[in-house]
Amino acid sequence: MRDIEFRGKDANGSWVYGDVHFGKDNLRAHIHPTKGSNMSIEVDPETVGQYTGLKDKNGVKIYEGDQTTSLDRDGHVVTSTVEWDDVWLGWYPFCVPINYEEVLLDLNFVEVIGNIHGGLI
Repeated sequence: MRDIEFRGKDANGSWVYGDVHFGKDNLRAHIHPTKGSNMSIEVDPETVGQYTGLKDKNGVKIYEGDQTTSLDRDGHVVTSTVEWDDVWLGWYPFCVPINYEEVLLDLNFVEVIGNIHGGLI
C-alpha cells in the first residue's frame, strides 16, 4: 500500500507532516500529524505538497514542489522541480529549459536539494 502523506509550513516556517484538510475557501489548511488524532496544525496552503511515494538516492522522501538534481543523458547535472503531470498521471521533475524526457529518472541519480517554498528540507 502506498503512503499518502502531505507536508506544509506552519506559522514558524517549520515543515509539518501528515494528513491535510483544506477549509471551504481553500485559504486555510490544517495538517493532522497523527492519523486518527483530532490535533491539527494550521499551515500555509500555498506550501502544501503531496509525498510522491518516491525517495531520492539518499533515502529522502520526494514531495511535490521539491527541487532536485539529476543527470541528463549526456551526464550533465540538471536542476528540476517535482510537479504532477495531468497527461502522464504521475510525478515528474520538470526541467527548464530541458524537456523532462531527456532527464534520467533513475532514482540512483536524483537528489532533493530544496523546495520551491524556500530552504533545504
